[in-house]
Amino acid sequence: MKKLIANIRLFWRGMRVTFKTAPAALLTVLNQPINAISPFVNIYFSSLILEQLTGKAAFEQILPNILWAVGLNSILYFITNSLGASNQQAWRRVYVEEHQSVAKAMLVLDYETLEDTETQKKSADLLNHWHHKGSPLNGPLFDLSNLLGGVFTCVMAIIFIKPLLGIIFKKTGDGFLNSPWLGISVCAFIAAGVGFVLFMSNRMSKRWFKLHERYLELEGIFHYYANMLEDHKSGKEVRIYAQHDLIEHHATDKLMHEGVALQRKLGSAQSLSSATLAIIGAILGFGVYLLIGVKGLFGFIGVGAVVRCMGSFLQVVNGLMQIGSNVGRLDAFIPGLRYFFDVVDLMPKHTGGNQSINPDGEIDIEFRDVSFKYPGQEDYALRHVSFHLQGGKHLAIVGENGSGKTTFIKLLCRLYDPMEGEILLNGVNIREYDEDSYRRLFGVVFQDYQLFALPLGENIAAGKDVDEERILLCLDESGFGLRLEKMPDGLGTWLYRECDKDGVEVSGGEAQKLALARALYKDAPVIVLDEPTAALDPLAEAAVYAGFNRFAEGKAAIYISHRLSSCRFCETVAVFEAGELVQYGGHEDLIVNEDGKYYELWNAQAKYYV
Repeated sequence: MKKLIANIRLFWRGMRVTFKTAPAALLTVLNQPINAISPFVNIYFSSLILEQLTGKAAFEQILPNILWAVGLNSILYFITNSLGASNQQAWRRVYVEEHQSVAKAMLVLDYETLEDTETQKKSADLLNHWHHKGSPLNGPLFDLSNLLGGVFTCVMAIIFIKPLLGIIFKKTGDGFLNSPWLGISVCAFIAAGVGFVLFMSNRMSKRWFKLHERYLELEGIFHYYANMLEDHKSGKEVRIYAQHDLIEHHATDKLMHEGVALQRKLGSAQSLSSATLAIIGAILGFGVYLLIGVKGLFGFIGVGAVVRCMGSFLQVVNGLMQIGSNVGRLDAFIPGLRYFFDVVDLMPKHTGGNQSINPDGEIDIEFRDVSFKYPGQEDYALRHVSFHLQGGKHLAIVGENGSGKTTFIKLLCRLYDPMEGEILLNGVNIREYDEDSYRRLFGVVFQDYQLFALPLGENIAAGKDVDEERILLCLDESGFGLRLEKMPDGLGTWLYRECDKDGVEVSGGEAQKLALARALYKDAPVIVLDEPTAALDPLAEAAVYAGFNRFAEGKAAIYISHRLSSCRFCETVAVFEAGELVQYGGHEDLIVNEDGKYYELWNAQAKYYV
């Protein structure tokens, strides 16, 4: 019962969001009474015209009813088609707003929550639902509309039948066929049939959706590999390592064997469901014909009333069948709604202060006994790290993979908060500062930097307002100047082809130069470069460091690199090992300590250049 109540609340919340997002979606529901009325217009006027014909009425008396029937049908047809067009627009609006709600929720999340595996799982579940089942909000709306359509149909049918119930349940003679028990028995038979329909519909829908879920998993695997094979970047590995058979085994074979078997089961389940509902509908229809036919045969109701009763009773059956088939599917929409609200309900974990920062003022950063481990991990990524960096000083951070270098940068930029210790800016805990104000201090090139499918100039400016002269200077400093001359539209050239068919693909080294230019353009008082030259050749690397040292003059700069040549550009070197700061000092001082980690790292590289 608790689960049912929770599902109803979730369903109702989804409908509230839908109607608030696109009030026109309410027309989807309002359209149902119109659709419910249409069959009864024909039933009513057909019965009147039939009574007039059997009573040998003149054509002039019949004509008004014919005109009324044609006119009302035309009006209802026009209304339903107009509302249908509005419904399509409302559904599209809901779909767009749905995506925007998710995008807004993800944009305001702090990085810690965004990178969390649970958040990624929630996002992946929703994305998979979008790809394979469509809008989590539109699906329930469509099903609810059909459900209400069945309810409206039943209500209209009862209104039509009510005046005739006295005749149907009236004792008209001896024997069962002339007793009220005939009507009671048929109605009980119909009620039992409807109950069975609800039970079977719910059971079959659950089985169908369970099979469908598994098929979507296989289809997702297939599309993953299909998209990978279409990407030229993966083509080299596939060919060099002859991975065709491996991919075919994990993608095509599974879909062709297990997937085809699931499709057969899905087809059988759907056919069984449709056949069962059709058989039950036919049986219920037979009961209606039996009840009304007997009363008409013995002359207890007229020909027009027979048509009205029979049509109305059949509409009751149709309405109940419609209710039954849609009620069985409501549970299937709950997961999609849960995925949607799981994402939009995500809240940032960080709480920022209200102190602002003067970006032109003094910059003094201190790590004071900072320790940190990632959520769900037992081992610390950083342990008891303390150091001091003043404005205008350049710091190189070195260490083996997994030593904590990138984690250090994430904490510095307040993408995560320390679990122990504190980080101070000008003697104040960085948690006391406004987060946006604090992050404006940093121009960062991360190891896993990201460029976007946008015009080149907007990528560098990180916005629509582009200072072209300044961008050109930054591109020259990063070593991209010569490549810019070959761009067809200069700074207006789109990168990549996802959003523009004429977009330009740039190499890894070129992309890294653009990321460097973006950091230069921000002109922040603290520059952080995490493996900034990993994709560059030695000459380009030397040029970048020389350019950055010119640009970073008077700024605080932090360089992280496996190439220890960067240390020669810095006054201070911090050496990390297994999450700890094991050495701290100038290059000349550290290089003479043969027992130190820095000496080991330096000579491990230097011996290849001798």
